[in-house]
Amino acid sequence: MFVIGCHRSGTSLLASIISHCLGEKRTGDMDAALDNPRGFFESNRLSEFNENILKQCGFSWDRPPLQPLAWNFGDRIQHLIPARVLFADYATQNTWVDKDPRLSISYGAFLHILLKPTPLAFSLRHPWAVARSLQMRNGMDQEKGLMLWLLYNRHASRYLKANDLIIHYENLLSNSGNASGDSSLKAIEQFLQKHLSANSFRALAMNNSYKNIHSLIDPNLQRSSSKELDKTKLASYCEEIYKQLTDNKNALNSENLYSIFDPLPGWIVDKYDQIMATGYPSLEYLGQSTYNQVLAAPAADPAAEVNEKLEVANKQINEIIENQEKDRNLIAQQQQELLELKLEAAGCKQQEIGSAERIKDLEYKISVLQEYLNQLHKSLSWKVTAPLRLLRRGFKFKTTKPLEHN
Repeated sequence: MFVIGCHRSGTSLLASIISHCLGEKRTGDMDAALDNPRGFFESNRLSEFNENILKQCGFSWDRPPLQPLAWNFGDRIQHLIPARVLFADYATQNTWVDKDPRLSISYGAFLHILLKPTPLAFSLRHPWAVARSLQMRNGMDQEKGLMLWLLYNRHASRYLKANDLIIHYENLLSNSGNASGDSSLKAIEQFLQKHLSANSFRALAMNNSYKNIHSLIDPNLQRSSSKELDKTKLASYCEEIYKQLTDNKNALNSENLYSIFDPLPGWIVDKYDQIMATGYPSLEYLGQSTYNQVLAAPAADPAAEVNEKLEVANKQINEIIENQEKDRNLIAQQQQELLELKLEAAGCKQQEIGSAERIKDLEYKISVLQEYLNQLHKSLSWKVTAPLRLLRRGFKFKTTKPLEHN
């Protein structure tokens, strides 16, 4: 089972509850830290692998893609096949529970690695609380934190199915006799019942550790509040989405989650450009990042740079002209040969059959060469260098007729 959701959204708590219920104990997990004092319940192997494959695509945990990644595109799938060996020992366990927020983006890759779908448990938290928590832990700007919340949850919504688990982090923390908290624990129980065999679930129900899961949930874990942030357009947009998701009139299921997160207004794309196109360039906005790098680069000599480009362009034009001249000469030669053969055929009827075959062959060669010349004139390189050819003629004119000074 995989636990997904945005960073700082309670994924570690949800993973700890599920692991505790299943009695899973695994070595190689990330060590507990101040930002997760009870542990991450996240294997180092999974975390490092996810970060590496995101890096290969030009992204990272704090620079998620705007659109879903096509894991079967190009050579990406070639990097996934060896991972079957990497996760073989985990995948063969009946109780493999792992968590990594980056799975919200990379889960599609694991369909190629594990060769089957994996049950998903999704934790959702208020966007403002997530932004505040990221600001406290990583010094992240409010707008970037909100953008991460939006994109991670949007990616996750594409993978969630009807039998997967969707939990509100705030409801889970209010478990002490609270109806919403108890309903969250009940949802976890139903989720496990769906994906465990009858014998495994009966053993789980009899396990005393399952009765004590309330002890794992501490309301003090809510250290970042959802108090109002600066009223930016993005903050209001994320708040409105969260209100739709928590509206009691609408049941929170995978279908509703997708329909709410999927629309992407154009201004969100512009905002992503503004937030993510700093530092190392992302794939979507490589051009913008390159532009920023050019602005930051030391100023070069404009004249030398122009002269260098003109020399390269002039060389390319000369090569094209030389090739065209060769083609023209070859066509003229073939035409002359054809004419001579026709005259010879008119005067030498005895050689008519052989000459006719040769004429046909030469006519075909001429048509091929003529077509090649036509394609060359229509080619992108010829069209692109048209301004340079015109510029070259201008330079020739200037060099032959220099300006006279009074």
